[in-house]
Amino acid sequence: MRTQVKIFENASTLELEKEMNEFLNGINTVNVVDIKYSQVAVSNGGYVINHFSAMVMYAK
Repeated sequence: MRTQVKIFENASTLELEKEMNEFLNGINTVNVVDIKYSQVAVSNGGYVINHFSAMVMYAK
């Protein structure tokens, strides 16, 4: 088996979750090696911009 990665990015946690669930439902989740999650918050002129990302590592 080879290790593969899939990266997800979104400004909405709900959309990120939806995209990841759709992907995970399409693969054998027994082969998931790890999931990494990250959030970045940037202040721009009084506004806070959030960005969320996740990386799924899986064997295929």
